[in-house]
Amino acid sequence: MKVHLFLKRYLAALNQYKWAGLTSFACISAIAGVATTRLPETTHLAQGKLLYKPIVEAAPATGTQAVAQNSVPGIESLISDQLLQQTSDTLEAKHQSIVPNELRNRIKLEKDPKQENRILIQSQDSNAEQAKLVVESFVNTVSNQSLAHKRKEVEASLKLLEKRKALLRNNLRVAEEKLREFGRREKPAIQAAVDGSLVSAITTIQQQQRQFRQQLEGTNAEIASLQNQLGMTPQQAYVASALSADPTIANLTTKIADIKSQVEVQRRELQPKHPDIIALQYQQQVNETQLQRRVAEIAGANRGSSPVQMVALRRVSNLDKARQDLANKLVNLQTQRDRLAQELGILSRSEPELRQNYQDGTELKLEQEKLTKEVARYRETFDQTEKQLAAAELKKAETRSDWASEGTPQVKEISNGLLNRPVILLAGGVLGVLIAGTTVLLLDILGGRLLIPEEVQAILQQRVPFLGVLPHLSKQAEQKFPVLIKTDSPDLDAYELLRSSLHRHSQNQPLKMVVLSSTRKGEGKTIAAYNLAIASARAGKKTLLIEADLRTSSQVQMLGVPTYQSEELGSLPEGMQIESVQPVPHIKNLFVLPSSGCVEQVTEVLDSSQMQELLKLARDEFEFVVIDATALRFSDALLIEPLTDGLVLMTRPSYTDRRSFKVVIEKLTEFSDIKLLGVVMNNVANSNKHAHLLSL
Repeated sequence: MKVHLFLKRYLAALNQYKWAGLTSFACISAIAGVATTRLPETTHLAQGKLLYKPIVEAAPATGTQAVAQNSVPGIESLISDQLLQQTSDTLEAKHQSIVPNELRNRIKLEKDPKQENRILIQSQDSNAEQAKLVVESFVNTVSNQSLAHKRKEVEASLKLLEKRKALLRNNLRVAEEKLREFGRREKPAIQAAVDGSLVSAITTIQQQQRQFRQQLEGTNAEIASLQNQLGMTPQQAYVASALSADPTIANLTTKIADIKSQVEVQRRELQPKHPDIIALQYQQQVNETQLQRRVAEIAGANRGSSPVQMVALRRVSNLDKARQDLANKLVNLQTQRDRLAQELGILSRSEPELRQNYQDGTELKLEQEKLTKEVARYRETFDQTEKQLAAAELKKAETRSDWASEGTPQVKEISNGLLNRPVILLAGGVLGVLIAGTTVLLLDILGGRLLIPEEVQAILQQRVPFLGVLPHLSKQAEQKFPVLIKTDSPDLDAYELLRSSLHRHSQNQPLKMVVLSSTRKGEGKTIAAYNLAIASARAGKKTLLIEADLRTSSQVQMLGVPTYQSEELGSLPEGMQIESVQPVPHIKNLFVLPSSGCVEQVTEVLDSSQMQELLKLARDEFEFVVIDATALRFSDALLIEPLTDGLVLMTRPSYTDRRSFKVVIEKLTEFSDIKLLGVVMNNVANSNKHAHLLSL
């Protein structure tokens, strides 16, 4: 059932959009016809071969890299935009202008099934030379691009090695200069530490220190022995020896001894205060003073020496020959000990200095070795870089493309045959039919209009009666609207059938007043209301037509009612009175209540008590009342509907929006207080074919 409905709707859409479909079919057929005229009788196929022979690196890093080097690049990489542009430029230089997009369509690539690393290249053209030139240019471009790419990689490697070489050369120069400067500055210290002179000096000093300590110990022992024998220190021995050898001291000592002897003799005979004794004591005192001064001069004593010291000096000044020799020996030993102690101190101070010099020299030697190794490392790296640079230069000179042409392109003739043209025309015709059908279908989907009565019936789903199908009316030359005024009009039968259908669906209740509306303006509700009223009047029913569309001007002139009569009725709401009803000339039993034109506050007028009173009087006085209301985009029809016996919804094929119609039906069926009598499709061609759809 759905397939049948779809086919009928599609046929209606085909009739609706036939010109668009015919245009699409004509365009495709014309393209096919042009293609056949341009199809050459024979074409030439040029075929070349590209062989992929990469240079495998001697020792790739990993197995994956080795596989990547040997794998053949994909065909997609050979038809890149850049490569096609270069091929186009090459052909342009040879006076053959072919854009890259056209080359993409002309050149066909495929792998040779017999040899994996071989690519077959084909190009068709009516001109054999041009087909061959396209293949040759493409092959050369692929080879040159591969060569340029590899050279670019080698040149980038060369630039990197050159920068590295310059950096290493500078580092090597700095390291060598640093080593030379270090050698000039620290060579003596390093040489002394290396040749063993410092070690020998340290050993010699240690030996001398041991000898001096032994000599010093022997000297100290002799000094101690002599001190015990003489009972004096070396300093005292020096002074005693000096005093014993001084003649002045000897003379003064003798005089003092003589005076002491004379004083002893005189004291025996004379009193202690005798002048002679006093004179001798004075002489003794003078001599002793001179002796003391002389002893001080010789001993180096200061003037503050005590008398006890002076007495001791005088005591030790009288040495015999043997004691004097011992005193001299003690003095000599003291001098020798002082010399040994001084030399030992000098040696003790020199040893740490020599040890520090040796340690510094060793550290400097290690530093020199470190600098030497650094220079050797830089030189080794520099030499390796030079070798790599030479290898890269050699590689650049030996670089070749991974792609190579295998022979010259071969050209052969291909006969298209005359049978291709009918095939192309037939294919164009079939494609044109498909595209035309698709175009009609797309236009129908995008349009979203109701096309056939069966579609309306499918949407209603027996929830709302489908009252009838009204024919397409042709207006007369003198008519503005197709109103069926003539009694012999064959189209009145359809409206009579609609009136009968309305009475059948009134649920055994007398149907006296209906309101006609639509989902949008232009669906023919006004024409249907006029003709329905005319059909009712022709059937002998006293019928009233009310123009309740107060948003547009009156159309009563279609019925022959003079326009000035309606203008004399005054403005609403005063005009909406039963007295304003006018008979229609030439149509018996038909009366009309004209609209006074556009008014303000339409809703208040239609919802007023005067409108209710008017409709009540019309129901009482007339047998059938038809009300022409506005479309449902306004609420006017819904305000009048409760005062009537129900609402009739008008539709129009190829005009009514399918989605809007579905929404209106859903909303009206949801409201239980709105009585939807049914739906009518207006302006249907060949309406007699759809009589079986009427709800009985």
